[in-house]
Amino acid sequence: RPDLAAYLLPAACAALPAGAVVLGVVDPGVGSARRPLVVETAQATFIGPDNGLFSQLPDIRRVAEITWRPDELAPSFHGRDLFAPAA
Repeated sequence: RPDLAAYLLPAACAALPAGAVVLGVVDPGVGSARRPLVVETAQATFIGPDNGLFSQLPDIRRVAEITWRPDELAPSFHGRDLFAPAA
């Protein structure tokens, strides 16, 4: 569940080096209308779905929607087809 993962994500990423890129895909709503996001914090950049996963990150500096789409986007593989290439 993204809401539960949101509470674990800041602790799990606490030791990352500055400037790290984190691909977060806890996405039971894959294929739905939720937006793909880039979330920049003071420590790292997070890429994944707009489903609450990034809601507990500290020091959010910028949030942007990923508007790029691959030529082929499988309905259940957005982590592979959309988020990984964006990362």
